[in-house]
Amino acid sequence: MIKKIASFFFRNTTNKQTVVKNTAWLLIGNIGSRFIRVILIVYAARLLGATNWGAFSYILSLVALFSIFLDLGIHMVTTRETARHPELRGQYLATGASIKLVMLAVMGVAVLVIAPHIFNDKSLTYLLPLAVLLTGVDSFRDFGAALARAWEKMEIEGVSQIITNVAIVAAGFVALAIQPSVRSLLGGYVVGAACGLIAVFIPFRKYFSGWFKNLSGEPLRLFFSSGWAVSIMSIMSAVLLNTDTIVLKAFRDLTQVGYYGAAQRASSLLYMIPPLIAASLFPQMVKSFSDREKVRRVIEGGAAAMVFITAPLTILSVILSGGIINLLYSSSYSASAPIFAVMGLTFIPSAIIFILNDAVFALSGEKKLALLAIISMAGNLILDLLLIPKYGGVGSAAATFINLIILLVFMYAVLRKQQEFVLLPGLRRIISASVVMAAWCLALNLLGVNVVINIVSSSLVYIGVLAALKEPVLKELKNLTHFPK
Repeated sequence: MIKKIASFFFRNTTNKQTVVKNTAWLLIGNIGSRFIRVILIVYAARLLGATNWGAFSYILSLVALFSIFLDLGIHMVTTRETARHPELRGQYLATGASIKLVMLAVMGVAVLVIAPHIFNDKSLTYLLPLAVLLTGVDSFRDFGAALARAWEKMEIEGVSQIITNVAIVAAGFVALAIQPSVRSLLGGYVVGAACGLIAVFIPFRKYFSGWFKNLSGEPLRLFFSSGWAVSIMSIMSAVLLNTDTIVLKAFRDLTQVGYYGAAQRASSLLYMIPPLIAASLFPQMVKSFSDREKVRRVIEGGAAAMVFITAPLTILSVILSGGIINLLYSSSYSASAPIFAVMGLTFIPSAIIFILNDAVFALSGEKKLALLAIISMAGNLILDLLLIPKYGGVGSAAATFINLIILLVFMYAVLRKQQEFVLLPGLRRIISASVVMAAWCLALNLLGVNVVINIVSSSLVYIGVLAALKEPVLKELKNLTHFPK
């Protein structure tokens, strides 16, 4: 039995087994690490208070905007090209890492010189060196994860994530015990991220011996020819995640930013499975990009799975927003509840976008994605400026939701020109189960039932209704997760 378990979780045998194995490892790494880190987040948020927590969220968001220049499309191009051409792994590792080292130095200087001039609060300047160091370490750790995903060895990423977050929590608690401050918390994050960086690159250590020999012009050419388009996509992602916080700070105080940051992190805790499924499916899309029928099945099946997962998450976050926020942060963060509820509405469109985006990129349509990214960035900024002054954090979350709906429509149109597929056929069963679940969840909430009990029972109701209606996604999931005999 032990050999069978080890074989299932550490070897790639069939396509379906590989996807399930990799998704499982990403789930273990992400869920385990986030639940580990949430211990520190909740403790630090309560210890530091909303204002200092707002400062922590703000400084990380600001530096994250600069960090997009550390990627330049290197991660996604590396994943795609080494999945297609495994023999070039060493060249892409050495060339990509060398470019990132140069860009880290450039970004560090840019942040330390430019950022102090755009601060309203000059007291935040002393946090910049640690924030830059943390961003650089995290970027290289993500590069290692991109290599693991290209080789469909997500067990490397999963283990490194757990090591990272255990180290962050341990170092964070020690640092806060010595001195309860934002700077101490940042220091703990840096130590933990460094431990994860070492862990993720250990399996690739044999390539370091031929570093200079593996430097090559072909990966360099691809990084720049395709990377610029991917960079714009990365900028879009950074803008969607961080511009809201920065614009909110321009119109409101750090306390309001703290409420928004708390809602954002609670939202990310619920919304962790869809990106992992997309990450596991992406190498399959890349390897079969010439087989359009297989690509169609991956798109349709992936989108259906995304809605299957995110529909109940949306219901829970909207109806139980107050209870979930109070459970995580205490009643002092009750102002985060309406923000969290609106963020829940973004789960479904965002999840579908993950699948469509990966499909377009797998089919080498990154230039079209770049154009969509520019449109999305502009739309997000305009909506932020329109909604945040009047509605604050709720307006910021609403701006993201509206922008995602617009992006989804455009991305669907782009992919349809490249690939025949039907988006979300046969949603009747999922819609029916969602309506029953929402009614059950709302009734328990009105009766004052404990939020954890409500979440568990409502989820069981959702699964039970789908099973009674014989939802095909459930059958497929059962087949995929059947342990080999």
